[in-house]
Amino acid sequence: MIKVSYLQQAILVVAFTLTGLAGCLPKSQHLTLAQQTQKMNEFVATGGYASDENHRIKSTREIWLHDSVLLDTTLVMPEDSGMYPVIIYLPGLGEDANAGAIWRQQWAQAGYAVFTVQPMAVATALKGLDALPEQANLNKEEENNDLSRLQNLRYSDLHYVGRAYFSNAELIKRLAHLAFAVQELKQRAQQSTSVYAALDLNNLVIAGYELGARTATALLEQNPAITIPTTLSAIKPKATVLLSPVVDLAAGDVSHRFQKLSSPILTITGPSDTDDYGVSIPELRTAIWEYAPSGNKYLLTLEDAEHTLFSGSRFEARHSNEQPKGTRPPGPDGAEPPGLTGLQSMHVNIGVSAGSGPMGFGNMAPPGMNPRHANAATDHAYKTLAIIRSVTTAFLDSLVKAKTNAKQWLNASDFQLWSGKRAELKIK
Repeated sequence: MIKVSYLQQAILVVAFTLTGLAGCLPKSQHLTLAQQTQKMNEFVATGGYASDENHRIKSTREIWLHDSVLLDTTLVMPEDSGMYPVIIYLPGLGEDANAGAIWRQQWAQAGYAVFTVQPMAVATALKGLDALPEQANLNKEEENNDLSRLQNLRYSDLHYVGRAYFSNAELIKRLAHLAFAVQELKQRAQQSTSVYAALDLNNLVIAGYELGARTATALLEQNPAITIPTTLSAIKPKATVLLSPVVDLAAGDVSHRFQKLSSPILTITGPSDTDDYGVSIPELRTAIWEYAPSGNKYLLTLEDAEHTLFSGSRFEARHSNEQPKGTRPPGPDGAEPPGLTGLQSMHVNIGVSAGSGPMGFGNMAPPGMNPRHANAATDHAYKTLAIIRSVTTAFLDSLVKAKTNAKQWLNASDFQLWSGKRAELKIK
């Protein structure tokens, strides 16, 4: 006979009571991840762009080592044999190499090899800055005051992190890491038995979100004040996708800086695209499109999209970090992430997986999308994400693969009829 203490009995009673209460609580009216995914695909089918390619995809994740810095990398690409144009995707601050899953997996299904690289220090930069409750108990003034103080501290820390990681000094470091990654890709692509052998590096696209978009913009600008490694300065991308780009006013007059950007560029932002770091404002994010010369320059403006929605890592626009609570996060030169101390090997394979398409995740959150967010999605976000997904894929197919139907879709008035008042696409 199993003996149960009074404490254990009490715990069981409380557990059953809470379980019973939970069953009585009203269910969330938010759409689930599976419902959002289905609705996004259905919305695309009503007039959005869908590639005529529909590949099964596979992914590989590895940790690389460069100058004693750990680099988190992923490669998502079609399973079919062949050569595929390469998209180098650069995530935002606090995101790992699984970020941007909604974009990356869609592009891979459309026939692109999408390589993502992110320094681990950047991926863990927001450690300890958990999002605070959105609403407080209005009947308790003291709790409201405490929450207000915590919010002020969090904003202060976010601005501190932003100033550190968006600086030119950190940009130069990221460019060096990117140069190493590009050189490594070239060497691996020459090995016939490597998964990287399918990478067509002569057809290269650079894409980035937020901090990653700043790095991508630096490659385009070739600012003499920023040291661009030779490996990167020789790159001539077929196109560039800038999601929520950062424009640094301290670098000089924006009306002249972007006049030499002759390559195709797609800029994606919106009037609500305000970051938590205080490094840029929505009005500045369109400057690249406004001042770059005409010729395959696209500006997609999303009316209701908040900053984090452009990351393509979740269906909702609420900013939240999953790291454990702590004190002020480490700066760019902070300690090595726990669990990876002492790593000596340059390349550590984390795993390989395969799937039928970009959003075939069932009831599970896709890589880069935190399960905590999956059921807390805003019910209208799927349309915004569907628009971004359609426009980016059409932009790539039009310029990299020269697909006539993609170019026609981008230039047709049908886009505005389909997207409605949620989006505006300008072309010059």
